[in-house]
Amino acid sequence: DIKHQRDTIELKPGECKEFPNDGVNIEKYMSSSGMEDTIARSIIVELTSDGYYCKQPRINFDANGILIIDPNAT
Repeated sequence: DIKHQRDTIELKPGECKEFPNDGVNIEKYMSSSGMEDTIARSIIVELTSDGYYCKQPRINFDANGILIIDPNAT
């Protein structure tokens, strides 16, 4: 579900005791334009490991520098 996808993208590795390696840690990319491919790869790895089909997440920065993520996962 969307909440789980969002939680996985926001989660930092080590924050979840049951799954200490899980999480994209999107916070570290918040001001990092040019990292879209790295973010997309991390999202694909994490969501695929959770059983989602995630081929091409869409990662963009809006005109104000705000990170916009569509995981495009089913």
